[in-house]
Amino acid sequence: MKKFASVVVVVLVLVGAGWFYLFHGYSAGKRWVWVQYKLGRASSASGVIVGKDGSLYTTGSQDDRDDYRGQANPGDKLDRLKATLTKRNDIVKSMGGRFLDVIPPISETIYNDYLPAAYRKVGDHRRATMAIDFMKGTGVDMLYLAPALDATKDRCRVFYRYETHWNWCGSYMGSQAVIAYLSQ
Repeated sequence: MKKFASVVVVVLVLVGAGWFYLFHGYSAGKRWVWVQYKLGRASSASGVIVGKDGSLYTTGSQDDRDDYRGQANPGDKLDRLKATLTKRNDIVKSMGGRFLDVIPPISETIYNDYLPAAYRKVGDHRRATMAIDFMKGTGVDMLYLAPALDATKDRCRVFYRYETHWNWCGSYMGSQAVIAYLSQ
């Protein structure tokens, strides 16, 4: 019986070590793609871009890739955004509140220099900044968190290395930027 217990402990340790190896630095998303990456089989066909430090980014749609490169063309989407945000702003103000549209950045924006050359920024036409410019004069408050997170990335990593979600540092710095903006 003692030998069986020892074997069970060894198996559990191996399973735990395997889990840690496969998912350390990863919180959610497409686990099978992550496993393929860890086994050396991930490619852009699986929706993954491998950055220069081994970080993973999403290939996204053509619109996403144009945004990464600063060549976005949102077309009529800005008109729909304006109508939606203006309506929300009016509703919140009619109830005595303050509406703030917070735009969180994507990891491909903050760590653009880690992307392969085909995905790196070459222009200044990003969807978020174009939306902010388009909404000027509408009375809708907008806050883009990319500058705050970009300033922080030298002190701590603000996105998980192997996926597109903020980590604790990114979410903390983003919330601090929102608090600072609202306190003005």
